[in-house]
Amino acid sequence: VSLMASPPGVVARLFHIPITLVLVCVYNVIHASYSLLKRALQIKFALIHLYDQLFTTITLSELRQKGKTLSQSPKHLAIVLDSESLCLSKLATVVVWALGVGIRNITLHDIDGKLKGDQKDFLKFLEHEERKLFRGSSAPQLVVRPSPADIVSKKSPQEVLCDIQNKPQEGTVAYDETNSDYFHLTFTCARDSTDAMATCIEKLVSASKDGILSSEDIDIQMIDNILTSQSGSKIPDPDFILKLDQNMVQAGLLPWQTRYSEIMQAQCSLSSLSFSSFWNCLEYYSRRNKRFGK
Repeated sequence: VSLMASPPGVVARLFHIPITLVLVCVYNVIHASYSLLKRALQIKFALIHLYDQLFTTITLSELRQKGKTLSQSPKHLAIVLDSESLCLSKLATVVVWALGVGIRNITLHDIDGKLKGDQKDFLKFLEHEERKLFRGSSAPQLVVRPSPADIVSKKSPQEVLCDIQNKPQEGTVAYDETNSDYFHLTFTCARDSTDAMATCIEKLVSASKDGILSSEDIDIQMIDNILTSQSGSKIPDPDFILKLDQNMVQAGLLPWQTRYSEIMQAQCSLSSLSFSSFWNCLEYYSRRNKRFGK
């Protein structure tokens, strides 16, 4: 009787309370289950990594032999990383694996640019891992290439003119993909593309004012030359992009350079990436039938 005599708003609130409690309980159960599943996967990958470290030792000869079994291997591997979960020592190990199978151009891309700030520390880890793998053998010489933003900001007017005319500068050596004596490493982040494009536009406007070119002359090839050509030499565009740590974005990579790239989202984080998982990624790329938009 008292319930029937209550105002309609009070009755609605009384029925709303248990529904809210049920929804909150369901949400908490789902959230707890997801957290447990995520933690279980982390433990699984950590155990796999620990097993690889303790019982699986990959040698340089084994890596080279495995590299020969690939029907096609990337000429340029880009690894997209999560800035919040970087592990420099593990990343150095992955880079050395790539070197061992014959990849000579590697781009390390993290959104926030934390890796660029830790570049010196990373190179120390990389040198240590190289010595471990290439003991007694000559390792390829490291060439750290600047990002597009750094390349274009340091170009002289004469260098920009050569890029506009698509001519190599005198005394420069063209990139030779068959030369295994060197490997090129590039550090990039999300701001590189915007900063590079802004500086590139400034230089094109300056060239236009000087009468070197007109707006009709500007095309993608010219912009790409200005952004990526260093001393008249360019490396291939990334043909394989490997995303780690559930990183779903690749902001900062020049879009026309990645239009033909194979993109793979690895099902593990950097810290739990084992060699077998890395090799599976390379085999995935090897099996791809690249049609280049056809």
